[in-house]
Amino acid sequence: MFLIILLRTSTSPDSIRNRFLKNLFSFKEEDKLSIQCLIHYLRSLRIYPCNLSDDHIFNLYKRYPIDSNSGIDICLEKLSQLLTDLFSNQQELFKTNEENQQYLVKLNPIEQDDFDMNTCCVLLNIFHHQLPASYQILWCSNISDEDIYLFFSRIRTFCSLTFVIMDIDRMHHRLREILLNEQDLLTREQKSHGIVYYFSREFMTSRKGLREYQIPAYYTDLKQTFTQLITLFQKHQSTLPSIQIIYGTAGIGK
Repeated sequence: MFLIILLRTSTSPDSIRNRFLKNLFSFKEEDKLSIQCLIHYLRSLRIYPCNLSDDHIFNLYKRYPIDSNSGIDICLEKLSQLLTDLFSNQQELFKTNEENQQYLVKLNPIEQDDFDMNTCCVLLNIFHHQLPASYQILWCSNISDEDIYLFFSRIRTFCSLTFVIMDIDRMHHRLREILLNEQDLLTREQKSHGIVYYFSREFMTSRKGLREYQIPAYYTDLKQTFTQLITLFQKHQSTLPSIQIIYGTAGIGK
């Protein structure tokens, strides 16, 4: 929907696109701002290599405009054409894996926090030489049925990508049953899909199709992980987030 709004063409100041942009920015050149928003959004997908230069996106923007009066089918068709053109050399996204790979990452049951520093390091290293995108990680502590179904549809579609499922132990039992059913379906379908890592302290590897992942020792090396993370941000020309570290016992003001 976000992409369709940006691609819509209209000279009316009350169009959906112009109202949307004016609510975000005070900017008179709507086309230029639309292109910058497109680049920002496409960059967030973390699909590399991909030409997201201003000139290239401008050409695509002009090549696949969406008329403001177009129905949803036309909108989706135009969007599909643009994305196909943009990712024309990304056949790897849909390549076939030789085997169905689902792994259980066993977390230390002694730890109280599900996302300690070791877990963070393992998570980052699992994606190897990529910065993970938000759509590749499912945080189960606050999700719905639809979130689970959508996430597994991505797993089935993008066979070359890596996906991670976190906070399984904090799920409501009804949602966990849905998740387990999707994991079972993924196994029984015997079709290619993306690699999936299930992070849990309670899960058992006795489930069919789920193998315990042997974590390499260097995956928990804080210094190595931090260096790799900085390198990835630089490689993909992404801005490092400004994060302030808060430490010490709660309530002491550090």
